[in-house]
Amino acid sequence: MANGTSSIASTLIIKLSIYLKGQFMRWSILLICPFLFISSILRSQEIIEIPDTGWSLWPDTAASWEEDELFLPEHVNLSELPVNLPTGGWQVLRENPGKIIT
Repeated sequence: MANGTSSIASTLIIKLSIYLKGQFMRWSILLICPFLFISSILRSQEIIEIPDTGWSLWPDTAASWEEDELFLPEHVNLSELPVNLPTGGWQVLRENPGKIIT
């Protein structure tokens, strides 16, 4: 009888151990997932510093833009974006640097 009781007790201990591990895993996942989610969002945002000096702005006031497609940040793939030449071509930018930003 003692051997049978011992077997039942060890089975109960094993089942309890498995149950507690499952509960621990559930709580671990519930507690860790928000941190992983926030971490992935923060890593996905690339911040590019734009210096205060050393660059110029050339407003292309003659460019047509009314029919351009809008691209939201989460749907942008830079390799698939259209390249719109400036009015007069790229040479215009070499000839006229635009407004120097200081």
